[in-house]
Amino acid sequence: MDWIEVGVLTTTAGAEAVSEALHRAGCAGTLIEDRYDVEQLKRNPGDWDYIDGSLLVVDGEVRVTGYLPEGAASRDALEGVRAALRGILALAPRFDAGSCALSIRTVRDEDWAVDWRRHYHPFPVGERLFIVPEWVRDPAPGGRAAVRINPGMAFGTGTHETTFMCLELLENAVTPGASVADVGCGTGILGIAALALGAGEALAVDRDPVCISAANASRLLNPGADRLSVRQGNLLDGVDAVFDVITTNIIANVVVAFAADAHRHLRPGGTLIASGILRGQADGVAESLTAAGFSIASRREMGEWAALLGRRQ
Repeated sequence: MDWIEVGVLTTTAGAEAVSEALHRAGCAGTLIEDRYDVEQLKRNPGDWDYIDGSLLVVDGEVRVTGYLPEGAASRDALEGVRAALRGILALAPRFDAGSCALSIRTVRDEDWAVDWRRHYHPFPVGERLFIVPEWVRDPAPGGRAAVRINPGMAFGTGTHETTFMCLELLENAVTPGASVADVGCGTGILGIAALALGAGEALAVDRDPVCISAANASRLLNPGADRLSVRQGNLLDGVDAVFDVITTNIIANVVVAFAADAHRHLRPGGTLIASGILRGQADGVAESLTAAGFSIASRREMGEWAALLGRRQ
């Protein structure tokens, strides 16, 4: 089978929104090539022995690539991509997503598979986690817990700054037996990572059926992930449970709107980890979380992005 390769030129800030747009249109195997990431590799080579050296040639704008199966349905999907990109561009000048220039070409099935897997390799996060694509069977290094995912199914591969920071913050937030909710779960990587770190149970929620399928597939890849419940829905609407930890890696305005509901769904002293926040928006989000009853215990930044850890008072 042949595939339609869909490429979009954007910015570091726009990469997540463009990636989400491609996923919602039905693209598989989304890949983000960002010069900022390459600069990080050069500064921290000891942390990234697993990354293919060919990435060091990346330059210019950020490129987001996805793949659609060739056929009649791909025409409708491409129109969906174009409409989503017009919506993203309409956010300027408040949100700089670059040119959003679109390129399309046909590639053979075997070429797509080889090219995609060439760019995604296992990598460590923090002190205890090891993110592994499903096609790699090597065990995690000693002392680390493997989290296996299919990187092509939905957003949340661990490589994007927003997900990476959430994983780092989870490491210190999860206590043995804790209950965790991953709101806007994508592949389910954060809920599965929480279980690998010792959580007793986790709930993964997303409104996108593609993400629900991806999270359910991730459950099958990870021993012990049968303790992950997957639910389609909007945020925590209709959920009565309370949790020790809630993660939400979405966008700033959704985090703000969700703050009061997150507070209600956390036990006293519970932790909210919020990401998907542009650095320039972080102060405003922190103020909203404080107004909702959280104390900000930690703030991290990578590239254009910030993540906040709040404690329920």
